[in-house]
Amino acid sequence: MRHFGKWGCLLLSAIGLVLAGCGVREARPSELEMDRADAALQAEPCIGELVDWHRSYYYHAKYFGDEVEKAAKEDRSPRASGHLRHILGFELLHTQSDGEQRISLTSPPRGGAAASDGDRIVRRAAGTFNLRTGDLDMAHCDAEAR
Repeated sequence: MRHFGKWGCLLLSAIGLVLAGCGVREARPSELEMDRADAALQAEPCIGELVDWHRSYYYHAKYFGDEVEKAAKEDRSPRASGHLRHILGFELLHTQSDGEQRISLTSPPRGGAAASDGDRIVRRAAGTFNLRTGDLDMAHCDAEAR
């Protein structure tokens, strides 16, 4: 076995810390990925212009085996085993405030997409966008506000 000495050990320790830190950081959609989803959403008749839509994007979670079923039986949220980096989940809120907002998250927003305090939420939409195929799946989209 080879002896690395004091500096060799410090270097190996530093490399180990850097590599360990790579797994700690949570995955978030990039600006380019959100741009692609935005373009698909604008073509969706239910969404149209993105003005006043607060948009939250995140990678869709993946689960090991029967985790979703087990979590439902135990009355808890399922524990994700990772992310499907080719599927963007999104949650949108249409408000009566000025301007749009777009954020990249590591997981779905708790309690729905983020909106500023005092914003009156008029409509909601949610679904997924497949980065590989360009398919947009609208799981929910409120009708036009009256």
